[in-house]
Amino acid sequence: MLQVKPSLISGNHDVEVLPKLAARIPDCELLGADGRWQSTIIRGDANEQLTVWGWSFPALSVQYSPLADFPGRRDNLPTLGLLHCDRDQSASRYAPVGSAELAAAGLDAWLLGHIHRPDTLGVENPQGYLGSAVGLDAGEPGVEEHRRLQPGSKWVCRSAAWCHPVAHHGDHARA
Repeated sequence: MLQVKPSLISGNHDVEVLPKLAARIPDCELLGADGRWQSTIIRGDANEQLTVWGWSFPALSVQYSPLADFPGRRDNLPTLGLLHCDRDQSASRYAPVGSAELAAAGLDAWLLGHIHRPDTLGVENPQGYLGSAVGLDAGEPGVEEHRRLQPGSKWVCRSAAWCHPVAHHGDHARA
């Protein structure tokens, strides 16, 4: 059985606790600590490879686009970006990023956190919010609706030919 360490990013509500928690969990990797882009290569059973880029909040509020200092793709492997951000909200205090910026970064897909309602992800739309696994208030979808609405993990598995448990622990307040 394939053993893969989880890759995490922190958002605005877990900027203080998640780095400490990740340091205490064996084989857990917090990507992009202190607001610096970082990548890791994940290897599958038959030596398939996937590059994962991540950026974590350095403070409770980030009023600039983290993509301004994205170093860019460095290999020809399938490449996935993890980012906690406020997409297409230029005045946001939570890492405002434009859809055009995400597309221009040249990665194969972006899995986003901050908005709790999941987007439909697929080959035609390779960037979007994953949503929350559980409803965080009465108006948000719970586990069953989330599973029904979120095909993102299946798309990642199909494109990489194997599954990798990419996790995002993020925002606990309604954006």
